[in-house]
Amino acid sequence: MNKITGLLLASWLLATLANSGLSQPETRIVASSLRCEYLVSPLAVETREPRLSWQVDSSARGTRQSAYQILVATSAQDLGADKGDLWDTGKINSNDTIQIVYKGNPLGSRQECVWKLRIWDQSDKASAWSKPARWAMGLIESSDWHAEWIGDKAPSVENVSATMLRREFALASRVKRAIVYASALGVYEIHVNGQRLGDQLLAPEFTDYLSRTQYQAYDVTSLLKSGGNALGALLGDGWYAGGIGLAQMALKKSRNVYGDHPRFIAQLEIELANGEKQRLITDGSWKTTREGPIRSADILNGETYDARREMPGWDRAGFDDKTWQPADIASNVATRLVAQPDEPIHVTREIKPISVNEPKTGVFVFDMGQNMVGWCRLKTRGPAGATVTLRHAEMLDEDGTIYVDNLRAAKQTDTYTMKGADVETFEPHFTYHGFRYVELTGLQGKPQSDTLTGEVFHTGMSETGSFECSSPLLNKLWQNILWTQRGNMVGIPTDCPQRDERLGWMGDIQIFIGTGILT
Repeated sequence: MNKITGLLLASWLLATLANSGLSQPETRIVASSLRCEYLVSPLAVETREPRLSWQVDSSARGTRQSAYQILVATSAQDLGADKGDLWDTGKINSNDTIQIVYKGNPLGSRQECVWKLRIWDQSDKASAWSKPARWAMGLIESSDWHAEWIGDKAPSVENVSATMLRREFALASRVKRAIVYASALGVYEIHVNGQRLGDQLLAPEFTDYLSRTQYQAYDVTSLLKSGGNALGALLGDGWYAGGIGLAQMALKKSRNVYGDHPRFIAQLEIELANGEKQRLITDGSWKTTREGPIRSADILNGETYDARREMPGWDRAGFDDKTWQPADIASNVATRLVAQPDEPIHVTREIKPISVNEPKTGVFVFDMGQNMVGWCRLKTRGPAGATVTLRHAEMLDEDGTIYVDNLRAAKQTDTYTMKGADVETFEPHFTYHGFRYVELTGLQGKPQSDTLTGEVFHTGMSETGSFECSSPLLNKLWQNILWTQRGNMVGIPTDCPQRDERLGWMGDIQIFIGTGILT
């Protein structure tokens, strides 16, 4: 058989299969990745007419959307019955998939919304309904906030310890729904009944606190129980009261640029199974202490942690807090609370060191194999009181020790003092570093394979594009660009993640944003 005869035969066979309906399975089109205000199932939307978006998935090339229908309901039951009591668009002839503005019934604070959609392809064939998604409105009106800004009475000075806050409360019956709204002038972690909420880091992230401060919402329905409960928080200086890059030059300050008293605010709203509603707010009934294990925490300089000072059960009901002090209430906070509009900062991947060297006796230098932003998880053992020091750098000096001159005043140093347990694990709470190399001193013996793990974190943006070609050099350049973007998206787009700067220079991001939105 010659080449031409073979091509003709192949064409005839494909045509025959196509006419018989056996050429390929039926093409399916479906809407996926439903988002509200660009977020997945957000719990605090403040836009009164939120924008909806989705992706079109299909098994065939060239498939496109020709129309859509959106249903928004107040309950999963109504939505399951294909009832959009809040909004039913009907069939809309459009290929738009982003920024579809909600035009249903007016939405107020705390309103829960569940939604789904179906789409039609270019042949006017309808898809199945998408998987349902949801969003909830936040505290839209300023009068919705009843909580007060609380903290410790002592001002924040150099090397100040983090504030611990707690409040116990009782519930009469099973919880139907519970949402806690929280924020800080500083950075915080929030705990309920012994469990840290979410995986968000460095909340509420960096803003100009004189004008606005972001708040976050957490669904704690499954964590509350009838009887005794406890709400707790850790509060650090963050960008509010800690060091901010170049502040000493611009404002003649090294710290306390926005204020010298970190503050915390929280409002827990509970609906019980018996129909009763309760609200727990931050006020003078809370207790605080600075005697906990986080002895200092600074965005630029690092964290000092003394495990001997840990207080097991501090975030659970029944803890003895008689030595704690009543919370101090700030009545003059003028900042405006707004719901966080972007994805939170969280860990996206872990990195294992590719090598460990000992340039000096007892000085171990780990090479993470990648210039990264985040921190390290330390796993070690030793006697109570022994201290391990972690210093972070991007380069090595000629003798194999870390090079830190380019960091200028940023120390990028974490220290961990052991409590004497068999195996101890430490991760800092309220700092981050830009580095490839980590110097460890104070280890009790030689490092093990699991002594250090790099925790890479950044704003949780999804990666929408990729690039690969036959040139290793171009592939590496692409990876450098991608890692640079990861390392500089930390709440805001920053200019550098390592030295004493880390600021949101608008000229830098203006040059890069065109590339950034495509990666």
